[in-house]
Amino acid sequence: MADTDDSREKQRAYYRAWKTANRERLNAKNRAIYAENREAEQAKSRKWNAENADRRHAIAERRANKLRAEKPPKYAYIKQKSQAKQRGIPFLLTFEEWWKIWLDSGKWKQRGIRLDQCCMARFGDIGPYAVGNVRICSVSENHSEGARGRKHTDAARKAISVAVTARYARACHTSGAPPPSSLTGDDLVQTDHQQAPQSASE
Repeated sequence: MADTDDSREKQRAYYRAWKTANRERLNAKNRAIYAENREAEQAKSRKWNAENADRRHAIAERRANKLRAEKPPKYAYIKQKSQAKQRGIPFLLTFEEWWKIWLDSGKWKQRGIRLDQCCMARFGDIGPYAVGNVRICSVSENHSEGARGRKHTDAARKAISVAVTARYARACHTSGAPPPSSLTGDDLVQTDHQQAPQSASE
């Protein structure tokens, strides 16, 4: 049994070493296969994701935690780029450009989501995230600039309410505390609608 286990471990080590040495070759081959069978590969991926939702989330969380611990700037870059994509905002910064902007600002250690912390924002909150159209400012300043003169539609208010509710529920799930039953998307939408006439009259 010892010899068998040892031989299996040697095979795994050999395969890992081979994959590392031929990573570019394997990636090129996989990209070619995907390009030739895009629809079939996408359907297979969607099926696997649907059947293995918990496993997929666990894998994604494990990768994110590893990246966050080992390479905080890279993790922050990928997260901001992903969030921009979800919001439909073009993100044209490479990691090197993005990182240089933060280093030049001298405020990387102050980066965060609290109002007194710093973030990367677009001038006038318009256009893409690109060199020449972004700056490092306080989160409070960015919120004020982004909300200036903006009026949300009913659909946008509902989407914001649902997103806030989901984010709060995830935070409660992480901490182990159940979210209050009174906090629902409909309640948040109702609150937004009640406040809308007042803000419009101002």
